[in-house]
Amino acid sequence: MKEQAVNIVDDIRSALSRKTCIVGVGNTLLGDDGAGVLLVETLRRDGAGERVHLVNAEDIIESHAFEIAEGDWGTVIVVDAVSFGGSPGDVMFGDFSETGDLLNDFSTHKLSLRLSESIWRQSGKKTFLLGIQPEAVDFGEGLSEAVRRSVDTLGGILLEAVKQHPEGACV
Repeated sequence: MKEQAVNIVDDIRSALSRKTCIVGVGNTLLGDDGAGVLLVETLRRDGAGERVHLVNAEDIIESHAFEIAEGDWGTVIVVDAVSFGGSPGDVMFGDFSETGDLLNDFSTHKLSLRLSESIWRQSGKKTFLLGIQPEAVDFGEGLSEAVRRSVDTLGGILLEAVKQHPEGACV
């Protein structure tokens, strides 16, 4: 399991070696569904917005699809709550074309995410999905403890990786 975590971190670092746009998707009024939105806000608060383009798309990613497609970054990382059969707070990362099927089972944003990814791919963007296994997506604000820990940990990993790749800066 530890080896898998190291691989995910290495994969994220590799993806961030190019100019990158990180997109937070979710609804903060549905518990853990807000994980992607809160992770982008964490990155913005901690200064990552100076090095990567951050988009807080919430649950209307299609409204940002063309802005992202027209940007000068080569990589798009979508952060969303995704049910992939893990324990609450577990993380998965991969090429959207290989992981997008996971959206069939859970994501409330699956259709608009697929459409947006298609637009980005046609614009030459490499798109990745960074998914966090939710515990609950019921009405109510705030993340479960497990998902909150993952958001905090991922925020640190992404911030560190962004700082290691100044050539990936979108400033």
